[in-house]
Amino acid sequence: MALNEFNNINREWLEGNTLKKIKEHMVLHKGFMAIIDKTAQRINKDKVKSLEIGCSTAIDSYLLAEKNKNIEAHCIDISPESIKTVKRIGKHFRLGVSADVMDAERMDFKDGFFDIVFSQGVIEHFRNPDKVMGEQKRVLKKGGFLVIDVPQKYTFYTLIKHRQIRKGTWPWGWETEYSKRQLVRLGKRHGLRLEKVYAYGYDGYMGFLRHPFKKVAKRNIYKGSKVLFALCKALYGTIGWIWDALWGFVERNFGVYLMMSIVAVFRK
Repeated sequence: MALNEFNNINREWLEGNTLKKIKEHMVLHKGFMAIIDKTAQRINKDKVKSLEIGCSTAIDSYLLAEKNKNIEAHCIDISPESIKTVKRIGKHFRLGVSADVMDAERMDFKDGFFDIVFSQGVIEHFRNPDKVMGEQKRVLKKGGFLVIDVPQKYTFYTLIKHRQIRKGTWPWGWETEYSKRQLVRLGKRHGLRLEKVYAYGYDGYMGFLRHPFKKVAKRNIYKGSKVLFALCKALYGTIGWIWDALWGFVERNFGVYLMMSIVAVFRK
């Protein structure tokens, strides 16, 4: 994606209700933040230095620092408008995050400076990710964690995305996606040890399939009969509970092939 496109996106983000957008971001990134929190809490230090690559708004860094008081949060983005957004958002969190305009392929940080480095929706925009992977490894301390979140390959999102890319209507520039195997290989190619692979979230089509009975149970069907409505709601609720249990099993065992995003946690 061209730099001016990044700048335009961040200018648009600053328009409107910032607090509302922060709350929407928190809902969409709930799964990713749970993984980041869990990983950061494994680092037993009085002060933990974190780095977010391609931070955009840096809300994830703010949330991480807000929840974990020992975090010294840093973030970088190639877009100057992004860094302006980061500083404006900081007023809502009332804490500091160090934000710099910087190229993720040529970072100014010293070797082994950070305890945890993470990115969400960034690596897939590099046609050749080896340089940015090498830089992340370089600035990571020995024993530190690298957390990478990318689009999962086998989804409807992938089909829609590539169709729009061919038409020239995709708003996020060039973008690819990864299977679990491809992401694990990328980390191992750079000498990183895989800790775990997670998956979270669904696109619109799979999202409905995941929670169809809950949606139906909330609708006011059979308005004319309170008894019939209560019975139907209870029935849909019971079926929904069974459906959730089945999907829980599927997610635990096959989520990395079904869900929208996959997250790999590596260790140096």
